[in-house]
Amino acid sequence: MTENIDLTNSDQYILTIRVSTDGFSFSFYHTVDKLFYYQTYKVDPSITITANLRNIFKENNFLDKKYKKIIVLLDNAPNTLIPFELFDEEQINSQYKYNFPELSKQIVLFNILKKTSVVVLFSIEKTTYQLLNENLGNIIYYSTTTPFIEYCTGKNQQEEGLKLFVNVQRKKTDIICLNRNRILFDNTFACSDTNDQMYYILCVWKLMNMNQGNDNLYLYGNNDLKNKLKKYIREVHNIDICSDFGENELTLAEDVPFAIKALYLCAL
Repeated sequence: MTENIDLTNSDQYILTIRVSTDGFSFSFYHTVDKLFYYQTYKVDPSITITANLRNIFKENNFLDKKYKKIIVLLDNAPNTLIPFELFDEEQINSQYKYNFPELSKQIVLFNILKKTSVVVLFSIEKTTYQLLNENLGNIIYYSTTTPFIEYCTGKNQQEEGLKLFVNVQRKKTDIICLNRNRILFDNTFACSDTNDQMYYILCVWKLMNMNQGNDNLYLYGNNDLKNKLKKYIREVHNIDICSDFGENELTLAEDVPFAIKALYLCAL
């Protein structure tokens, strides 16, 4: 999987493993030279995620190397946000259970977002968590919601009006509404059809009572959806990572999930 990468100096790379029910990906990012490599890995749907990962560890020796940082990015992991002032690390299980009561096989993790003063609670299967820690050691875990929020809040600090940020993916759509650094709405909708995506976006726009004159929508992915939305919303803009961070191997990389790019660019 890594035949095009010189990992002689692997300790200069950040390794990120994206774990999802529809497949895994491995990305390598050199923080100084801005080199970026990305490789997807299909899962065997007949076995568990943990079993798939166990096979990957057996087949790939690059996971034995020492890296500057190892990140596991959990996609499809149910998450919920709580205000930082209500956060209590000793109570995260009970706080998480308010929205996700079934927790017998999961471990609850968290990310603290300082810009917005909120905490993202999310979960991972216990067997997957144990396997990753046993094989990789010191890991930083993130929900895919975390880099999306961090990117949007960094872009939204000084601007007036409400901002709706939309990340359109193959099978789901992430939507956040911000008033500067205050999160007013955050949800993910399971949908792949453009008309369904537009329906959810317009429903959130209406729910938040957003104004055509002062408020804006920022969209990542699906230009066809953007053109359709312009019939109903005046200010629809692309999320342009190259404009924000310049052109390099990471920002120009195609078919790389937004969360992975934002994870590196926001220096999480």
